[in-house]
Amino acid sequence: MAVLDMNTAALGVSRLMLMENAGRAVAERAVEELGGLDGKKVLILCGPGNNGGDGLVAARHLASYGADVTVLLLSSPDRIRTPEARTNYTAARNMPLSIQLEIAENIYDLSKYAETFRQADVIIDAILGTGARGRLSDLFTSAVEMANSSSALRIAVDIPTGVDPDTGDGDIYFNPHLIVTFHAAKPGLISREWRTHVAGIGIPWEAELLAGPGQLSMLLRTSGDGLAGSRIAYVYGDGGADPDIRQLLESLPCSLTQCHANSLITSPQTRQAVATSRVILLAPDVSPHDVKPFTMRGQPIMLSTTTTPVQNALYVMFSGVRHGKMTRGSLLKIAEDIRILAAKIRAPVYVVGEVDAMSDGETTYLNWLGTPLDASLFKYVLALTAWMAGAGARPIVAMAAASYMTRSADASVFQSPSSLASHVRAITGL
Repeated sequence: MAVLDMNTAALGVSRLMLMENAGRAVAERAVEELGGLDGKKVLILCGPGNNGGDGLVAARHLASYGADVTVLLLSSPDRIRTPEARTNYTAARNMPLSIQLEIAENIYDLSKYAETFRQADVIIDAILGTGARGRLSDLFTSAVEMANSSSALRIAVDIPTGVDPDTGDGDIYFNPHLIVTFHAAKPGLISREWRTHVAGIGIPWEAELLAGPGQLSMLLRTSGDGLAGSRIAYVYGDGGADPDIRQLLESLPCSLTQCHANSLITSPQTRQAVATSRVILLAPDVSPHDVKPFTMRGQPIMLSTTTTPVQNALYVMFSGVRHGKMTRGSLLKIAEDIRILAAKIRAPVYVVGEVDAMSDGETTYLNWLGTPLDASLFKYVLALTAWMAGAGARPIVAMAAASYMTRSADASVFQSPSSLASHVRAITGL
């Protein structure tokens, strides 16, 4: 969902708009459940993240339906984490005729609202969302237990606080009568028997297919030792190393081994360095079959030209094909073609072109935004994909992140490998 949020914003639909749609969906469902809320007492428990922001939006809409709304923020306002949640906190704070806004920063503060819990007709859980993992704090635990002891209708926003959104596990969690979740059912809810309503909030289906900032964010969160721990072997033949690839990789934080293919035969030290890299990037004049005897089992080899089938190959190639006007039909055909190709050769494939297309046979991404790279700049995509795969990133995610990095960059970034490296460092926070 974090990936989809970021990609949706890249498509031009703001996170603030998604939050507004989410909060309204919660309010509308509450009205449907009770047949109206005029005069009903509604307590909304809000955390400091975007889930709390959804709750703050719901508060505005519930007040417009005539509900007596109390928002209990379980955090200092200074700790509200996102601009969207802060915007909606400010709106709620400015509406004292519609919303009673209270703050509980600790268990002592919370205890003052025991009667509010008892009197509530509806309690809405907007404490923690899909980004939360692990044990609840004492404050959140107490709030959940007080809510569960109430006779109110209990509604959870997106996922109940205390439940792992991936597994459905949880020791202490908000026990809902209804969950209003967004865009799609979360894996952790499917295994449970809770009543769940899936609400559309305006996330376009293009966000699922786009290779955008969401995949880069995913990569930064999940790559093992981080991008600075990338280990790459760049193996070239008699044509020599491409100076721009070499300079770019030397300008990025990584452990880089560069060698002529013949040195794999003559140098034990080189063989060891290549065998312990996470990815091997081959120059076009080196056959993977000449390198394969010196690789570890499962070690990926990145190729920019077609070959006879090679185990553990990653293909990153350039195409000058023009697709014309981008339509639903043309994009879906590109996606299906690349998926079929990857499934057929059993290897991740990334075709850089007018529309970047990549697939590992299961996951498929396209990028039609930004500026496509021409053949002279294609080598930079090779180097960046290798760098991220060398950090332990899933190949398909590395490919998507490389596409986003390059297509979203200004033309000036490509004036030299060092300027591109500066751009990459900035966008990745290195």
